Amino acid sequence: MPASLLDFLAGGLGRSGRGVLPLGPVMSDGSVALGAATCPLRDCASLQTRLAARVERGVSGRVELGTLEFVSAAPGSYRLSLDGVQFVDPQGNRLQVRAEPLLLEVRAP
Repeated sequence: MPASLLDFLAGGLGRSGRGVLPLGPVMSDGSVALGAATCPLRDCASLQTRLAARVERGVSGRVELGTLEFVSAAPGSYRLSLDGVQFVDPQGNRLQVRAEPLLLEVRAP
């Protein structure tokens, strides 16, 4: 299991060399919101932004953002819903994304 959300996201998004900023996770009643953004520097927190080398291009092609792991308290059916999914390119233009509901079946051992 990754040490942090940043570790979780840096693999795919970080391939370009751009810095990765984790957004969340924010937990609420029955849901979790998480995300990430990149910046055109290797270190988004750098105070030397004027001197830092810029990485303009982001990743392209098939990019694995991460793997989610679930732990169930009891056997049964659980619906996993990805709502409000948004992707943008490094210039801030929205990309088309389709997320479909998924039904998880958890069985007793």
